Amino acid sequence: MRTGTVRRGKQAGFILFLTILLIAVLAVFAVEFSYLMRVRASQVENRRDDLAALMGARGGIEAARKVLAEDDSSVDHLGELWASAAPPLPYGDERGLTVVSIVDENSKLSLNELVKRDSKGKETLNKLLLAALGRAMEEMDGHSSTANAIVDWLDGDKAPRGDGGAEAGYYMGLDPPYRPADGPVYAVEELLLVRGITSDVFHGDPEQERIGLRDYLSVYGNAINVNTASRDVLVALFEDEAIPDRIIAERKTAPFESIAAQKKKSASAGQDFQSRVPELDKKAFSKVKGVLTVGSTYFRVYSRGMVGSATREVEAVVRKQKSGVKVVYYRVMR
Repeated sequence: MRTGTVRRGKQAGFILFLTILLIAVLAVFAVEFSYLMRVRASQVENRRDDLAALMGARGGIEAARKVLAEDDSSVDHLGELWASAAPPLPYGDERGLTVVSIVDENSKLSLNELVKRDSKGKETLNKLLLAALGRAMEEMDGHSSTANAIVDWLDGDKAPRGDGGAEAGYYMGLDPPYRPADGPVYAVEELLLVRGITSDVFHGDPEQERIGLRDYLSVYGNAINVNTASRDVLVALFEDEAIPDRIIAERKTAPFESIAAQKKKSASAGQDFQSRVPELDKKAFSKVKGVLTVGSTYFRVYSRGMVGSATREVEAVVRKQKSGVKVVYYRVMR
């Protein structure tokens, strides 16, 4: 009788131990499960915010297209709505913010105009743009000869151009080897492959207020808008700093409405570039008028969407035309 009682006592004690152990294990599982659910909820929330931020960034591109579409003027200048610094735009439940900026691609030197090809494939070097590019490179890295390497990257011949030039023989000797474009380029970032162009030269240094090659050049358009070009670009183009200073002073009073002088009865008479920049004589004007314009066709749009801790950025290049504003380049940056 005592043996049975002892055995039942031991069983009861064992069951109690198992019960306590099971409760402890379940408690641990409950804590783990709760943690996993919180992590999963956090992940879902982050994913939701990330997607919402991307939608906000994409929406910013569409908003910029609408602003440009409503700008039907043949004259583009820095006093227009598209060029103003827009405040962050709330969207959704106002947890989201979109920041948009628009840059005129026609405010830069046209890279693909440096080497032109006719219908028979004959190449012509634009010496005016080459000189401007050489001055820009001199300002950035102290070596104007780097412009020769850029020309070699674009032209179709096999002979390196002077000091600093480089053709396929140079690039195929690198590790890893690659070939030059030997033709037009489709993104200015391609210049990072060119001999002598480092990341520092290409991007510049914002902290030291030093612009990079990407701020001088564009692969879009074929003329420079004198109403929007930066002083650095104008100095590279004209060399004489008195001319850029006059251009900037004049366009602050009113934008240039044409490049060449207009007839007296014309609505834009007296508002043309040639008449308002007397520092540029007729001979000098005849050399540059072919690369100048007062209107722009291509614009680069940067859009950033922010929701909670999530940030997404989208970049696009759009072309303004009579039928609307068409996207010609689109990239999700992050």
